[in-house]
Amino acid sequence: MGTFENRIEHKADQLGWTTGFVASVANKFGIRGASEASLSKAFNKTKELPTHETALPLDQLLGRFLKMCERFEPFTLRLDDPDQAKQLLEDFEVGNLAVSVTRQESPGTLIHAVFIIENLIERNQLFEGIQNGEPSWGTEATPIKGRAIADAAVKVLHDMGYPCHVFSTRVRTTETKIAKTLLDLGFVFQEQTNGTD
Repeated sequence: MGTFENRIEHKADQLGWTTGFVASVANKFGIRGASEASLSKAFNKTKELPTHETALPLDQLLGRFLKMCERFEPFTLRLDDPDQAKQLLEDFEVGNLAVSVTRQESPGTLIHAVFIIENLIERNQLFEGIQNGEPSWGTEATPIKGRAIADAAVKVLHDMGYPCHVFSTRVRTTETKIAKTLLDLGFVFQEQTNGTD
């Protein structure tokens, strides 16, 4: 098998194309001598493709498709219809295609100035709230709206035996995920009686 046939087969493999699909695409571009039977014989090393009429133009065509696919990475183009593949390549080469990626944030997310509570014993452990009566610490802190609420939470946590401190930061979140009260953080206060009625 000749050099062109090796390259054509390799490029077809890179594109994930069968011999039949390569033949169909070649036909759409008017490349003669690239029938499925001719390509099968070439890939099986029983007959070479005519160089100038078939092998060279087909090798160049598959190279054009690979170049287009590389430009769209990390996305994979669906090239499973010969007519659509031809149209896509032609549109790409004349500049009628533009790829644009926009990261869509959740609706209502904005950057908010908030307060975060950090554990002083276990550094980089942030207060996530009270769960089952105990403080929960992790890497995703619950943002707190006001400094007074954050300071009150720190005082209660100190009283519970958890030394911590408050710092201010900015986070991208929704307003509903920001704690505005101690209750939002999971604190539940009960009035205690001293035994007298």
